[in-house]
This record gives sequence, structure tokens and C-alpha cells, in this order.
Amino acid sequence: MARPQNSREAADALRTAVDRTVQATVGQASASRERAQDLVEEVSQVAGKLRDTLDDLRVASREDVREVEERLSDIEKRLTALEKPATKAASKPAVKKSKAAPRKSGK
Repeated sequence: MARPQNSREAADALRTAVDRTVQATVGQASASRERAQDLVEEVSQVAGKLRDTLDDLRVASREDVREVEERLSDIEKRLTALEKPATKAASKPAVKKSKAAPRKSGK
């Protein structure tokens, strides 16, 4: 670049150099912002998948085990109640019905 002859040319040259620098920086900043936004979205998606996976792999707490034990106890009681009538019916001897001799009609 040639050396400016007067202050007006020097100011114009400086303005042009600053303009080029700003334009180059704005373009890079825009690309950097888009890339940063893409990275944030990607990290967010991975975090969601990780959270779901950890929920699936979570170890049962003492409270979870206690609830399952209570439900199992309730089912056991209901099963016992259902089996009692079947046990009583099986222990009773079957009552045979006597067949009456067929009646002859007297016509």
C-alpha cells in the first residue's frame, strides 16, 4: 500500500482498513455463533439421552422395595382368599343324585 500524501488520504486508508477488519471479524463471529449454537443443541440432546439411560439403570431404593413387598403381600392375601373356597369344595365328598326310574304314562 502506498504511503498517503495528506491527512485526508491517511484517514480514508485507515477507515478502509478498519472496515475490512470489522467485516472479516463479523463473518467469523457469525460462523462461531452458529457453531456454538449447534454444539449447545448437540450437548442438550446427549444430556437428555443420558438422563433417560440413567433412569432406566437406576437402582431400586429402599422405598421402591418396600412398595413391591406390600403389593406382593396384598396379592398373596388375595390368592389365599381365592384358594380357600376351592380347598373346601375339594374336601367335601361329591353328593350323588339318585336317578328316579322313568315313569310310564298310563294311556
